[in-house]
Amino acid sequence: MMSILLVLLVSTLATINCQCLTGNDSPPAMNPNSKNILTEAKFNFTLEAFRRSAAMVSEDNLFFSPHSLHEALILAYFGARGDTEESLRQALKIPQTLSKVDVQRSYALDKALRRMQEQA
Repeated sequence: MMSILLVLLVSTLATINCQCLTGNDSPPAMNPNSKNILTEAKFNFTLEAFRRSAAMVSEDNLFFSPHSLHEALILAYFGARGDTEESLRQALKIPQTLSKVDVQRSYALDKALRRMQEQA
């Protein structure tokens, strides 16, 4: 009975030790220029969307929101991987210097700041 308890104790301690954080587990610092870079990227995306819509030949009226289009595509970008991620990155004009984590953090920070403004 004592040997079973000893084995259980040792195996528990071994698994607990494996779950400890290492010195390399902290996330990398956010790019301090990410907000400015993303604002410029969104502006360039909007201009490109207007250029393409102006080039369309149609007798009908056209109404669209580049902001809504950008927000929908950025959500798709957050869930994309591989070729789709790269295609969306190019379409959204997000430079290679920003990682997906930087983009997500920037949007999360923006959301938190807007929420604080609303509460004030």
